[in-house]
Amino acid sequence: MIEPILNDGVDLILWLQSLGDWISAPMKLFTLMGSEEFYLLAMPILYWAVDASLGFRVGIMLLLASGSNVILKWAIHLPRPYWYDARVQGLAAETYFGAPSLHSQVPSSIFGLIAATFRRVLIWAFVIPLIFVIGLSRLVLGVHFYLDVLLGWVLGAVGIWLFISQEARVKSWFDGQRTDFQIGAVFLLSIGMIALGWLVLALTGNYQLPEAWVANALSDLPEIGNLEPFEFEALVSPSGALFGLGAGYIWLFSRGGFDAGGRYWKRFLRVVVGLAGVIVLWHGLGSIFPRDPDLVSYSLRYLRYALIGLWSAAIAPLIFIRLNLAERRGGKDRI
Repeated sequence: MIEPILNDGVDLILWLQSLGDWISAPMKLFTLMGSEEFYLLAMPILYWAVDASLGFRVGIMLLLASGSNVILKWAIHLPRPYWYDARVQGLAAETYFGAPSLHSQVPSSIFGLIAATFRRVLIWAFVIPLIFVIGLSRLVLGVHFYLDVLLGWVLGAVGIWLFISQEARVKSWFDGQRTDFQIGAVFLLSIGMIALGWLVLALTGNYQLPEAWVANALSDLPEIGNLEPFEFEALVSPSGALFGLGAGYIWLFSRGGFDAGGRYWKRFLRVVVGLAGVIVLWHGLGSIFPRDPDLVSYSLRYLRYALIGLWSAAIAPLIFIRLNLAERRGGKDRI
């Protein structure tokens, strides 16, 4: 049933790639704007130097979209185009399953949330073509079928609708709870995301990748080394960051929070100091902690990403205030 759709997808990709190498360079640039790493850097900048509330909302949307994307990839386990058909050129290395496309789901979720927040026609006129081109780039690079991209867009739209429609209700309920309860609820949400992923993996049983997929992938991009479509750390990372970001924001803003405004040179220095801390935690701890497929390694990875989220949401802003790079906000803010 799915094969005719995949075959049609291959035909479309082959046509796009037949247009010439000139199209691949700009598409690689656009695909960077859909990567998880891009948003993990962009979100703190928004939080520290533009609008903390919007940055927090974007961060939560990013991490929920990333986590749900991993779980759905495990549940659907469809191949990448260049795994499926040797005629397709794989112009980017991907070791996870293809559907839904993260590069469609996350940009549509993030840019859609920002556009829905400001409610400006000009913003929508900018983000809709951008979301489309980012999705198109994944076809040109041979790493997604059109089905993957369409599914990502649909999930992004559903995510925006759920976020916008339920945000006021959830905030109202959260504001009536104690701070320790709020932090505990965020922790349970992050653990629940991991538990759901574990359940999906358990239901897949002893699924084995078709040998033809592996052979095609390694023939096209031997530097991959091996395909790891069920790598559990892909879910542990956003789950840990979700807890750290949520707990840090709740704790900091229960004590007044900070003002992300101010002079531009101060905003710039905040970004420099903040990103330095992110890099130390991301790469520094990453080089120390083990990366084996076991409980200890997964727990340390959860801790590492929770610290990155905590640094971004609370520790870095406190340092900004101490260095006179940001001002405190008076009173206790509602979450």
